[in-house]
Amino acid sequence: MAARDRLRSLPLGGSLDAGPADPETGEAWDRLNVLGHTAEMLPFWVSQLRRGLRGEPYGRTEEGYRQRRAGIDAREEERALRLKADRGCGRLLSLLDRLEEADLDRQLNALPGRPARVRDALEHQLVGHLEAHVEQLVQLG
Repeated sequence: MAARDRLRSLPLGGSLDAGPADPETGEAWDRLNVLGHTAEMLPFWVSQLRRGLRGEPYGRTEEGYRQRRAGIDAREEERALRLKADRGCGRLLSLLDRLEEADLDRQLNALPGRPARVRDALEHQLVGHLEAHVEQLVQLG
């Protein structure tokens, strides 16, 4: 996976200055915020997608949003966050290996009642989401 390789190739210990504020959330993240979120969101969304493929509800609940915030606010050592993110990439690759072409158009029972296809979930919550955060890390330096 190109995003995983790109993440692995980034030098450790870049700037801890926050980047520009996200226009949707108003949040301004530094590299540890981005890495903490990436380390949290990959296993979270892989698990959610597996649940969704079983017909269970798919999405973030209040508890899911608390987990997201805890990931963003984690001030762990960068090396530990990167290892967690890398392991999350491994879980994502394992999931992708198990998907059939027909699975991509399956509808998920998405919260709060908004239908989503598996391919949309992969783009918005997993693969595309990961790529966006890796690019964010590149921009933060």
